[in-house]
Amino acid sequence: MSKASSLLESLPLDVCDRLLTSLPSFACLRAAVLSCKALHETYSLRRHSIFNAVVENEAGPTLPEALVVLRAERDLDVDDMDEEINDRIADREGPYWKKEVSVEEAYALGTITRVALELEDLFSFRYKDRSKTTTALTYSESFAFRRALYHNWFLSLLCRTILYQNGGIDEDVDQTIDENTSSRFVRILSDLDDKSLSQLYQVLLFLDELFVRTNPRQLYNQMIGEVVISSIPLRTRQYAPSDILYDFKVHRNYNRFAHHTRADEAVTIGLDNVLGRREVQRMFEEDFKRQAVLEGVPEGYATQCASIGC
Repeated sequence: MSKASSLLESLPLDVCDRLLTSLPSFACLRAAVLSCKALHETYSLRRHSIFNAVVENEAGPTLPEALVVLRAERDLDVDDMDEEINDRIADREGPYWKKEVSVEEAYALGTITRVALELEDLFSFRYKDRSKTTTALTYSESFAFRRALYHNWFLSLLCRTILYQNGGIDEDVDQTIDENTSSRFVRILSDLDDKSLSQLYQVLLFLDELFVRTNPRQLYNQMIGEVVISSIPLRTRQYAPSDILYDFKVHRNYNRFAHHTRADEAVTIGLDNVLGRREVQRMFEEDFKRQAVLEGVPEGYATQCASIGC
């Protein structure tokens, strides 16, 4: 037995408990418990409190939102779940928003939170502190960024559902999507205040910027047989932040027009209606000076950074 192991074995129960509850991820917890008998015994005695503490350490204050992403992605692979997914994402008192986490969910949660952290690192470098490659966001800034990120993630998941109208699946791509249908797809945004919507809008623009860096504006649309020019900012709401991040990291680009769905159209119309009705773009630019997420950033820094293509 090594000297470090013997020291751990001699620690009191409460100290071992404190060590375990301070671990940053479920993967670290598993490794610690398997590495030391004393830590294993402590976990066995206080499994519930230690488990929940580490899960909250990993996901932070946006644990409920991360769990919604996790559970919705899981259910998208289940037949006949599309209509339920729309309702469950919107129901903040429903099963998707419950904070109780299974072991399987704890493992999967790490993948989602790592995506959020990497995007936060990029956002921080882009808009707050270019001398650091890891996040320099404060606790409240990190909460605002991740909450907005996860709400954008919700929209991308809703784009993957099947559009139901008039009691069945509507496959007529030429039929106009009515306002009630588009509003139903973005119900999750209905209780957000003006600042939260401005934060969502800023993170959407940030995701657009990442998308633009890895996808050319001119793309061949196989559906119409022509080269088309995409508008800027792009409508990245149908792409999950995890996909946008992966494309950015590996410089992958491909024809995304084939992924367009009627649910995507409903989400786009619904979101545009919310942003327009609440005057979010005007608030973001005039009231928040194009910086709704960060606090105390030097005036004009974000605008200047964007103008020189940082």
